[in-house]
Amino acid sequence: MSRIADWPRLFGQIITGTGWTKREIDALTLFEANELLEYWSEHPPTHVLLAAMMKARPLRKKTAGDLLSAVEGAGGHVCTSPPEAIRKFLTRVPGMPGSECAGGAQGESPA
Repeated sequence: MSRIADWPRLFGQIITGTGWTKREIDALTLFEANELLEYWSEHPPTHVLLAAMMKARPLRKKTAGDLLSAVEGAGGHVCTSPPEAIRKFLTRVPGMPGSECAGGAQGESPA
């Protein structure tokens, strides 16, 4: 399902640019909000100019794959199974599933 507008982003832009409260922005008509955004397209607020000057980019949310890549890039690996001694202990616990290591042999612990 797509939205007509990204309301959190729109409110964030107006709050950051004006210092107004959410209640004050709720009082705006869509026409007034659009006029404000059109004005800013020709005369951007200071924080937008600064971000452009610094070449700031939005952060991408990190994924589990990013973590694995970072660890492997540093010469390590992420192990989802415990070291041998702990695994032997856990085999006595009913219902504990076995698991595998990413980037190394099963049961191998990170150095």
